[in-house]
Amino acid sequence: MTAPAEPSSALARWSARFRAAAALTLDALPTLTADSLTRFADELGHRRACDRPFLAYLHGLDPGPPPPPPPPPLPLPPPRSPALPSQLALTDDAPLWWLLHASPADASARLDSALTPGPVAAAPALAQPTRTIEVATESELAAVHALDLLSTRLHRPDLARRAQGAAAWLIEHIQPDNATTHPWAAHVFVRLGAEGGSAEALLYADTLTHNAMVALGRPDRLSAHVLLSCARALS
Repeated sequence: MTAPAEPSSALARWSARFRAAAALTLDALPTLTADSLTRFADELGHRRACDRPFLAYLHGLDPGPPPPPPPPPLPLPPPRSPALPSQLALTDDAPLWWLLHASPADASARLDSALTPGPVAAAPALAQPTRTIEVATESELAAVHALDLLSTRLHRPDLARRAQGAAAWLIEHIQPDNATTHPWAAHVFVRLGAEGGSAEALLYADTLTHNAMVALGRPDRLSAHVLLSCARALS
């Protein structure tokens, strides 16, 4: 009978898988620069608020100034059911990506002001406003990815525990097929599966990775960078 793989060797295999998948796309693209960063878009011409801070952090580039804060939203009627408790008093992932470019002290202070009190539990990272399931799932997964990177950068294991708590909530409540083909936080599910013995977490990571390859037979431009980030996070 074959013994189960050690977590470290499992993480290394997943890291190699992510890196190989990313290379299918990135090897054919020019190196991203600060100039091309401002024009980055996927194959469909789509851009997201997280693209610039995420890609700049991944490749060690200057992201430029963050965008101005949006105007306050119009008041909405109270929801019919109580909002889910969340790990963060945020409704969008983009502010987390910009914290990767703040000083460690400032990033920690701003995170602490956004963290909801109480023990870490299986709960979403973001407060969930009324959005389509695809948009909400994408933003939630990206927030989990950013939280994990912030944990490493700021040497804060409590943030990694929050990221894994959000991943556990996603496994229980949200199908990975609801995401829009970008494999955000796949490495968090791998770590949860390899170190925590969760077969469901590994299946979630596998599905996120597979879905990113279906349309083109390779990852789209953004997904390739996401997979490279996942690979580095497990290295």
